Amino acid sequence: MLSTEYRDQIRTGSTELANIYQEHEFKVTELSRPDREELANAVRHLQPQAIHIIANVFEQRDQLFLGFNAGPAMKGATDQLTPREIGSALLQSESPPLLILQIVAQAYPHELVRQLCLRNALAADLAAFERLPAILCTGLATGRTARRLNMRLVETLAASQSIGQVARAIWMEGAQVFAYESDREPQADSWLPLLGTALYTHDPEQIFR
Repeated sequence: MLSTEYRDQIRTGSTELANIYQEHEFKVTELSRPDREELANAVRHLQPQAIHIIANVFEQRDQLFLGFNAGPAMKGATDQLTPREIGSALLQSESPPLLILQIVAQAYPHELVRQLCLRNALAADLAAFERLPAILCTGLATGRTARRLNMRLVETLAASQSIGQVARAIWMEGAQVFAYESDREPQADSWLPLLGTALYTHDPEQIFR
């Protein structure tokens, strides 16, 4: 169970999401566009139980990166981290934290599926060589869908649910949106960010409990 152990978080990203966490009594430390050393030092000093990263994902020379630009993913970003750099930073904690990987929505709708695939590939690379308890992959939402996603994620965490239950709650939210829009042509950007949420873990209990 998450209980209060996930109340201490390091987060990179929007003020709106930080406010939602704080409204649910999470203790949040924010980092703005951290480099490898800043992230590692923060993890070593704060020993968080969860880290919520909001970033872009992009591919360059067959390597995946997270970029902390304000807008959509851009090649050649200077504030960028590889999966190995992220994993090394997170392992500075005595007990490796849960990672929530939230990717920024893209300016062009046709990029949605591509960014979802790149996000999941980056998480798979990270999970392959680092024994993190779990990686929850989400994001790619805007407007009402983003608010719906963020509220469901934080509310379920605050209710001391397992990370598997958090993922299922987001999937159910997406299924409800898709069913509601079934009488007209569903817009992918309203349901795919929710149903496309993915969970990576080496511990089956994280998924099924």
